[in-house]
Amino acid sequence: CLANFELTERSTGCTERAKRQWAGCSVNRERDPLSGVVAVFDPTLWRFPGCKARSKGARLPSPKTTDRSKRMGKGKIYDFAGESITVHWDRRLCIHVGECGQAEGDLFVGGRDPWCVPDGIDPQEVIEVCERCPSGALSYTNPTGVSERACETNSVQVTYNGPLYAKGDLAIEGASDDMPGVHFRAALCRCGHSKNKPFCDNSHLNAGFEDFGAIGGKGPGVESAGGRLKITPLKDGPLVLRGSVVLIAGSGRAAWHGDQAALCRCGASKNKPFCDGSHKSVDFRSE
Repeated sequence: CLANFELTERSTGCTERAKRQWAGCSVNRERDPLSGVVAVFDPTLWRFPGCKARSKGARLPSPKTTDRSKRMGKGKIYDFAGESITVHWDRRLCIHVGECGQAEGDLFVGGRDPWCVPDGIDPQEVIEVCERCPSGALSYTNPTGVSERACETNSVQVTYNGPLYAKGDLAIEGASDDMPGVHFRAALCRCGHSKNKPFCDNSHLNAGFEDFGAIGGKGPGVESAGGRLKITPLKDGPLVLRGSVVLIAGSGRAAWHGDQAALCRCGASKNKPFCDGSHKSVDFRSE
């Protein structure tokens, strides 16, 4: 944020595209009153994304990285070890919603090295903050064997002009084995432009995707809540849900209940959030 950094003259040379891309990010952002640039604090970049200029005196963070992160071709997993609990941050999944950075306490502090200090607060609070992350980018392990438990009810929230937030006992076909968070929480692309499908990468911000998340139908209902929710991204097609699930409208209303649905992920359906076959006419490609 601007409180932690000093803008240089070159930072005002950000492209309009960069401004649009990061204006929707909720992580520690402020608008510079002189240049109009939206400054976003990204703990992995420590600069204003989209700019060539780095903040004065900024240093790259130095979290402990595991061997697995060194083997990955896309992104990294950063491990922040504490005495009683270790927090894992998966850069591949993070869409900077800001539930971590905005949380009370000293677990995540922008500008600090390291960014995350698990021993700063009670371990139970660490767990609570990690489980707020809607994308599954944050997860945790601890020596006591306590692990995350799925919600009793599976849900998929259709967000305002944004992704699908899935939550519950999730089985996402094709998800990497080293993404433990997405067994419980995931942000799934529905604009059709993500380069990290089936997951959201905030491409909807640049693509001008617009859908407010209304759901008209009530669904067939379910005999029982809970159980495994299987999410299958069909090749060049929709996301198919199988299992008890409630769809939550952008307004926050629990709108649709059922045990099978095909949700649009090409961004073109006229019956959002459901698929209407438009992926064929727009030549949608899932890879």
